Amino acid sequence: MINQRYQRLYQGHQRLINGKSMANQWQINGKSTANQWQINGKSTANQWQINGISTAYQRLCKAVDIN
Repeated sequence: MINQRYQRLYQGHQRLINGKSMANQWQINGKSTANQWQINGKSTANQWQINGISTAYQRLCKAVDIN
């Protein structure tokens, strides 16, 4: 009875260690992926901002020409 209890405790502890290492691995992988997305997102956002400003400026010029 006591032996089984200790065995279950040990298995639980083993799972906890495995779970932590897996979680850390995911966290590391997740961070690098998140950073990649952030970098990609920033460059895309900057591209849109540049395109948006030029489009807005283009519209402004057209509006001025029409008037």
